[in-house]
Amino acid sequence: MNDKADKAVEQARFIFTTARLIQERILKEHAQFLAKQKAGEKFMELSAAQYRCLLTVRICGKVTVGELARRLGVSPASASVMVERLVEKGMLKRTRSKQDRRKVMVTLTAQAEKFADSLEEHMLHVFTDLVRKVGPETAAMWCEVLSRIKEHLMEEPTFSNGGEI
Repeated sequence: MNDKADKAVEQARFIFTTARLIQERILKEHAQFLAKQKAGEKFMELSAAQYRCLLTVRICGKVTVGELARRLGVSPASASVMVERLVEKGMLKRTRSKQDRRKVMVTLTAQAEKFADSLEEHMLHVFTDLVRKVGPETAAMWCEVLSRIKEHLMEEPTFSNGGEI
């Protein structure tokens, strides 16, 4: 490998390990938040795949099972089973599309939406503290870098509709 390739691998490794630290912090904060919430008990019972499904539905707002399957990278049958389990748990609901009655739209229930709002607010406080610790200049650079990364990620097929992540 040449020096440029070595540097790219070194940078990629640093970004990956730092992203993993951030992910671990998020998971730790989620777990602590869930432990403090009465409604959190229901959410603690979720598998990682179910949790990811809920987050994806939250991001999309309304989504068909087919679109959800595409975004999750699973078969429509798997997504349908997961949606069914989450409907049974009272976290998702299905409604017929007003534009096309053949389509069934999946959304969060009011309880799941309220819980997600609380969790998001908690996580915003965690990240606000982190931004304050690193300072405004570093935070501005971080935002610039993440903005560029987001642009590239949004070009991938999973996000081809331009939706927010």
